[in-house]
Amino acid sequence: MQRFFLFIFLTSFLFIPKVQSAHIIGGMMSYEFISTSNGINKYRITIRVFRDCQSQGADFDQPAGISIATSEGSYIKTNENFSNPTKSNLTNLFSNPCLVLPPNVCVQEGVYTKIIDLPVINLSYYIIYQRCCRNNSIFNIMNPGDVGATYYTEITPLAQQLQNSSPTFKTIPPIAVCGNFSLQFDHSGFDKDGDSLAYYFVAPIIGGGPNSFGNNCDLTSPSPDCLPPYDSVTYRPPFTSRFPMGGAPAISIDSKTGLLTGLPNAIGQFVVGVRIDEYRNGVLLSSSIRDFQFNVTNCEKVIKASIETDDVSGRDIEFKFCGDEYVKIDNKSTLASSIFNYSWNVSLNGKDSLYTTKDLDLSKLEFGNYTGTMILNKGLQCTDTAFFKFNKFPGIDPDFSFLYDTCKDNGVKFENLSMSQDGLALMSNWQDKGVSFSTSQDAVYGFKGPGDYEIKLTLSDSNQCIDSVTRIVPYYPIPDKVLEMDNINGCVPALISFVQPHPDLDDSYKITWDFGDGNTGEGLNPEHIYSKVNAYDISIHVVDAVGCVYDGFFSKAVRVHDVPEAGFGYSPNEVSNIKPDIQIEDESNNAVRWQYELSNGDILQSRNPAYIFSDTGIISIKQLVTNLNGCKDSISLFLDVVPINTIFLPNAFLPSTQGESSTFRPAGNGFGIKDYQMSVYDRYGEEIFTTHDWNIGWNGMDKNGKALPNGNYVVRVHITGPREVSKVLQGTAMLLR
Repeated sequence: MQRFFLFIFLTSFLFIPKVQSAHIIGGMMSYEFISTSNGINKYRITIRVFRDCQSQGADFDQPAGISIATSEGSYIKTNENFSNPTKSNLTNLFSNPCLVLPPNVCVQEGVYTKIIDLPVINLSYYIIYQRCCRNNSIFNIMNPGDVGATYYTEITPLAQQLQNSSPTFKTIPPIAVCGNFSLQFDHSGFDKDGDSLAYYFVAPIIGGGPNSFGNNCDLTSPSPDCLPPYDSVTYRPPFTSRFPMGGAPAISIDSKTGLLTGLPNAIGQFVVGVRIDEYRNGVLLSSSIRDFQFNVTNCEKVIKASIETDDVSGRDIEFKFCGDEYVKIDNKSTLASSIFNYSWNVSLNGKDSLYTTKDLDLSKLEFGNYTGTMILNKGLQCTDTAFFKFNKFPGIDPDFSFLYDTCKDNGVKFENLSMSQDGLALMSNWQDKGVSFSTSQDAVYGFKGPGDYEIKLTLSDSNQCIDSVTRIVPYYPIPDKVLEMDNINGCVPALISFVQPHPDLDDSYKITWDFGDGNTGEGLNPEHIYSKVNAYDISIHVVDAVGCVYDGFFSKAVRVHDVPEAGFGYSPNEVSNIKPDIQIEDESNNAVRWQYELSNGDILQSRNPAYIFSDTGIISIKQLVTNLNGCKDSISLFLDVVPINTIFLPNAFLPSTQGESSTFRPAGNGFGIKDYQMSVYDRYGEEIFTTHDWNIGWNGMDKNGKALPNGNYVVRVHITGPREVSKVLQGTAMLLR
């Protein structure tokens, strides 16, 4: 794609006072008949003035002063107030649609309108507006910053009588024109009365000057506006009013159509005047002049044509494709915002095919050697072209078949059924999971085991056409190796888990097992419970996915053995903390190893072990016995290690002595006592001593620490012992001093 960047400098010389007025770049005046009454015609007068809004020159006159005079040289009105203009910035002033508006280009239009009444007379009316000055940078006229413009319209007596309206131009000329690019602009007008129009290049009219005082006609804004005749601008050689911009061919205007054409080749700013003449029945009714500033500049193409296929890209590409392969030329041209149309020309043997899509689908073309172009913006000034060549070759029809002995694991034979559409020899490449295993026409390949294999055959010919076909090969042969099965031993009742008889078998095979005891099972790893001691023959029946059968027989492969009989006893039968020793006596049958596991965590491994308990309580003893075949049996017994305490009351004590006889307390084994209370009473039944501490005895004193006399005292002891058993002892303690 191509795009044109425009660089236009609308500048003014920084001279005072000229800088205050150098801004005008064009304008014209027209009139429109509205109505008539009592010999007075009502007209709408329109003045269009164009200015460079980037310049430092004056703004539009606000208001504009207009003069009205007659052809005999008398003023009817001077300084007629045309109020303030309607202003708008114009954006459609470019001859080339690919131009990008630079930030320093600004064209502003000011439109003045006023309705005036004019009596119908035998003289012409002149409606005049004069203003200075033009842009200093204009190239084709002399002293552009010192001359202004006169915009006027003449309403002739015939035009008054016929109630005529003057023509107007349809469009505004382009202010930006690309040098060395052809220019075509419709400069034609419109006439509401349908009169005939003719167009000519003329020199724009001078009006006003750069002065602030002096001769009225030389003032920036003459008041009143000066009367005709008027001088025209002086062209700088070699430019003339007929050839205001030069060119090769020169810029010209068609007098009948108003079409302005040519190829400008001089860079600069040019003032151009176009006169539009109005005729009715061959009689001239009016003439109007519009002058406008054309800016011819160097334009840089930045749209770029670029195309792409899967393999290549660029401005000039060459590629090929084969058969019914889907191929599209993608349009990668830039900049998209400046591309207005696409034009493809595809040629085969002198026959052209035209397309206007952005991208080009080639898949439906016939075979052959093609050339072509892709043109951006065909018919516009911003255009670019990409070129391409390609061959569309006949394709390849890839195909293959396969065959293997389903009952033997000896590989697969592949037959190549592929064909070239133009009869060329084909080169083959066979692949398994992306790894090539053969380049022969046909192939034989051995797989590593059963399964669904993805096989790809790739074909190529001398045209470098390539195609491929991929198929799933279900390969499930019976393994040609002998099935294997290790002997299995178990203990009745024996739960036997069988292992698959060959590593290549999987769930795709149907496997039936005969367990040898009248029962059968299926699958790779069945389980079966044998309830009798015996040696069992095992049979296996295998059927693959295509019906191949294999049978295996394994004599006495499963041996189920009897188990030993556990049994033991112990002595003595009564065990306590006083007598904690026992002797275990084995009573098992057919055992060769013994082990005893106690619930307190101790393990005994002799056949008849002795054991001493370190604590009381209910204890379980489990005997685990093993026979010569490794079969096991177990039995558990429970025994109670009884906690026993032996407590009795002495019958006398001597508090004046030393040692145990100095206090009175129960004697014996106090094992396992949880709650204890001893109380002593005198002969009157009064409690004189009590304690809850087993280790504290009565020292013969009363509660006040007074020694009591000799005699017999009643003693009562309450005990809560092991396993919450309560006991009460009562007796007499003889106090001796």
